[in-house]
Amino acid sequence: MAGTSVRNPLDSAVALESEANFTKSVRAIADSGEVDFSWYIPAAIAARMMNRPCWNPARIIVAGARATRLPMVLVVRGMGVGSVKEIQAMVDYCSAAGLAVFPTVAAAAAAVQKARSYYAGQPAYRR
Repeated sequence: MAGTSVRNPLDSAVALESEANFTKSVRAIADSGEVDFSWYIPAAIAARMMNRPCWNPARIIVAGARATRLPMVLVVRGMGVGSVKEIQAMVDYCSAAGLAVFPTVAAAAAAVQKARSYYAGQPAYRR
């Protein structure tokens, strides 16, 4: 997608245009066996999607998460997309769906590193 970081291993923001496209994208990523988790910043994605409400990508991300066992990490920052109440409702919705939700990239990265360190010492598990 134009304007995304060339350092992203994969940027699926374009797939968030529709639930079907995103779910297909997430399934392909999960089925590859090359990815341990996926990472999204829905408010930033919503901002790039012509200021659509943050709920649109959040619902699509949850649907994608339900279609696969690939763990998903969300970084939720308002970024002018929705009120505090709307953002909190989105966080609650995503958390209730089993997604790991964090307020900052640093907090999410620290949690992912802790999980990685923990599971590095565990026997292999099946996805």
